[in-house]
Amino acid sequence: MRRRGDYASAKRLTAKILKLSCVFLLAVNISIFVFMEQLVGLFGLSLEAQELAKSFLRIHCISIALGWSMSFALPSALRAAGDARYVMIIAIISMWIVRVSFAYLFAFVLGLGPLGVWVAMGADFAVRGISYLLRWIGGKWQEKRAITN
Repeated sequence: MRRRGDYASAKRLTAKILKLSCVFLLAVNISIFVFMEQLVGLFGLSLEAQELAKSFLRIHCISIALGWSMSFALPSALRAAGDARYVMIIAIISMWIVRVSFAYLFAFVLGLGPLGVWVAMGADFAVRGISYLLRWIGGKWQEKRAITN
């Protein structure tokens, strides 16, 4: 049985979850990359729509494989440790400053259209993931307390 304040176990189990999630997502996204032609072909799209879909999938696969685990699995560990405020603040800041602002910049200012929105999503994953990883490594989450009965 694990006890409150068992930071060594929290670190070990979080590292294990992150590794498993990274390996699983990498395997899934490599599979999507390899079978992209067949997957996109299932939808009966025009050639232009197929090319656009493949572009979206490439960006999606790369951003998910590289950033999803740190962006969405690691904050669960931080919230469980009682550091929910930090997770919420980073999520809000990253969503508005990175995802929304960059989506506008890439899509309209740089003329990338919907592709720019997908790039902005990947940038959001990266910023969140780095922010959460730095918080985790820094150990400040260990000063927080989760609400318990």
